[in-house]
Amino acid sequence: MKSLFSQDHPLIRFLTLLCNLMLVNLCFLLSCIPIFTIGAAISAAYAAIFAIFREKDPSVVAVYLRALRKNLKSATLLWLPLLALLAFFAADLYVIYVVIDPQYRLLQIPVWIFVFCLLSVMIYAFPLLARYDTTGKQLIQNALLLSLANVPTTIFVVVLHGVVFWVAGTSLLNLAVVVTLGVFFGCAALLAICGFFLLRVFERTEAAQKQD
Repeated sequence: MKSLFSQDHPLIRFLTLLCNLMLVNLCFLLSCIPIFTIGAAISAAYAAIFAIFREKDPSVVAVYLRALRKNLKSATLLWLPLLALLAFFAADLYVIYVVIDPQYRLLQIPVWIFVFCLLSVMIYAFPLLARYDTTGKQLIQNALLLSLANVPTTIFVVVLHGVVFWVAGTSLLNLAVVVTLGVFFGCAALLAICGFFLLRVFERTEAAQKQD
């Protein structure tokens, strides 16, 4: 019976992980209320998730708040231009699909390419900000290089987010389920899945740099 309540028991480890994800999720949602802080919230959530992966019993709220304060300015300056670009490309796609004649649908191809490149940068930029002390041009450059050097991971993360939004949009019931899970722990769980693979990308890159 004692082993059941041991910190190393699989059930206890799972419940601890679930509680940590719920705490990170709550902090993340509260930090996203002002839309302009979403970038900082993503970066802070990744910092807390990386701590969960690296440490046995991290104080995820303390890690989250510390990362939020540290990266608030740099993450916001990164997030707002990216958000503006996403809005611009979304407007382009709306015009292509709804406004202009269907014969011009081929115009969507370059737009989707730009969207994919933009999402690829976003996928790596905020975790990079959470793990390393780098900002500005160097951060964007590193995010772009990593996205190109790790295409399978990049595609997986993009598709994973796309599947979640697609499922949410298929019916009101699915939307309710996705929103409910997102409110409790889903947002943090999604970032944790992505963070699991992104952390390995970072570790492989660090190991390769040490060898050089």
